[in-house]
Amino acid sequence: MSDTCIQPLNIARTQLSVEQVNDLLEWQEAVLQGMAEGEAPQVLLDRLCQAAEALVPNALASIMLVNRDDGCLYVCAAPSAPEDAVEALSGLKPGPGGGSCGNVIWSGQHQIVTSTLEDPRWADLRDMAVRFNLGACWSFPVKNREGKVIGTFALTSFEKREPDDFQTNVLQVGAYLASVILALEAQHKQLQELVERHPITGLRNRQRMERDAAELFASEAQFACLYIDLDHFKEVNDAFGHVVGDAVLKQVAARFKQLTGVQEDNLYHFGGDTFIHLSQICSTADDSMGAIKGLATDFIQVLKTPFTVEGAEFNLSASVGISCSSEAQGSVIDLIRMADTALAKAKEKGRGLVQFYESHWQQEKEEKLRLDAKLRQALAGHRLDVHYQPIVDSSNGLPVAFEALVRWNDSEEGMIPPFKFIPVAESSGLIREVDLEVLRMVVEDIRQWQQAFGGDLPFTVAINLSAIELSADHVDRLTEVIRSSGVAHRLELEITESLMMQDTEESVKLIRQIKAAGIAKLAIDDFGTGYSSMGYLKRFKVDKLKIDQSLVRDIDHDPSDRAIARAIVALGKALDLTVVAEGVETETHQGLLCKEGVPLLQGYLFARPMPGEDVVGWVKERRRNGPMHVCPI
Repeated sequence: MSDTCIQPLNIARTQLSVEQVNDLLEWQEAVLQGMAEGEAPQVLLDRLCQAAEALVPNALASIMLVNRDDGCLYVCAAPSAPEDAVEALSGLKPGPGGGSCGNVIWSGQHQIVTSTLEDPRWADLRDMAVRFNLGACWSFPVKNREGKVIGTFALTSFEKREPDDFQTNVLQVGAYLASVILALEAQHKQLQELVERHPITGLRNRQRMERDAAELFASEAQFACLYIDLDHFKEVNDAFGHVVGDAVLKQVAARFKQLTGVQEDNLYHFGGDTFIHLSQICSTADDSMGAIKGLATDFIQVLKTPFTVEGAEFNLSASVGISCSSEAQGSVIDLIRMADTALAKAKEKGRGLVQFYESHWQQEKEEKLRLDAKLRQALAGHRLDVHYQPIVDSSNGLPVAFEALVRWNDSEEGMIPPFKFIPVAESSGLIREVDLEVLRMVVEDIRQWQQAFGGDLPFTVAINLSAIELSADHVDRLTEVIRSSGVAHRLELEITESLMMQDTEESVKLIRQIKAAGIAKLAIDDFGTGYSSMGYLKRFKVDKLKIDQSLVRDIDHDPSDRAIARAIVALGKALDLTVVAEGVETETHQGLLCKEGVPLLQGYLFARPMPGEDVVGWVKERRRNGPMHVCPI
């Protein structure tokens, strides 16, 4: 709005007293001052009506606006009018018999009706005039910036009445001020609309989504939040640049808009490669939840057709996490958090999937945060420990190695099993510190054992390396400890098959760097649980394969497990790799594995993991008792 549009209206002073002119000027000044201070438009319009009523006693002021959808008039402000009167007036159809305000919209001119029961302009509203004892009604047009009539400002009396010059000026000033307030509100909405649009796709953005969700919560509507994330979109930006990436995002937005149709206003570009759709059809009923899942699936399906930008073709998929308003309990932040959590679960399961939020995840998350905090304290206080489980030679039962297993005996909770805290460490990045702490403790234990044995050890010690945090910085810290330890030749490194199968040049380089620090052997843990390849074994220069305990557990009654074990042994012989079987718990396990030619065995049948201080005694006793026939002859 231009500066001239918010200036006071010039008042014809010829027939007015000085006091009346001052009243009108002070009225305008008060309203314009409220606008300058940023008061809400509705507050200003209500105050405008109340001020007009103070200037024209025995009259009710009202502002009505035309609804663009049906063309009817609806009450926008009438603070002194009874509620039933406001309800009766709303929905007024403009026309020659539609009262003073209806005629303003119909003709575009102000209307002065001095007797509602006699004037033909009130022909369609006689019953209303009688019901509410309306004697006279004077109405002036409210216009927008382009001069189009968008509503009315009216004063209604309870008796026959003709306005004098001052009252006519009140009508003119009131209509003008209402026009100014509404024009500024429209401008504000237009600017807000621009601010609340994503610059790339033109869809409503995160700010608007949060505001709309808050309004839905306030209305107590039941709705769902569909959190849609494009899978691997970063690769498009990395390979082709952001210009191409932005063009793809525009095409994605266009498909989503076509899919949502009339619900386009509930579609938001949340940022980056994420979109949100708020659907108001969600309830606890199975059919409604089914409809929500169907819509989420449609968002995934609509991306199946390849995208083409500058001659390049792109195939995209998406994952969708869903939360419901009933679970968020009025919190927009929780609504988004829950949907984002569900999205992460969908991606964990393989991407391109739909996942509803499940309430027990919050408890799991809180437990994870609690464990994370306690684990940080345990690391800082060096309160982790290492236990060792022997690996024995199947030909004589003597130990040839020990596997180092991290243990955490908490002062409050007792022994916390690794399957609980290791995933927490991996997800938080603490696993790097756990790896280093275990390595330092193992090195110190080996040094002490060497003194007990009066020289070098008769066995090696295997430590596990997490696949989650294999980075150059982490490997540099590990190799520094290994090189400076003086016992590198007694260390083995165990990596999981999943790490090996990443098959990246960086992974190969880092593992070889650790091996070059002087460790004795490199072993593949949990072998046989993935899609193994001899090519991986060659690239990583592996020395040992460990048959996973899941294959050993049922080997006595599952022919396929036994066949896999036999194949791994054959592979080991062909590639000159040592084979170890984990999880040997029964003599039946032992006999079958020996029969298949497995040279090394590990499991509860021989010993449970033991503290470091028990290792020397256990080894000496085992050697003192002499060779044992572990495998039946």
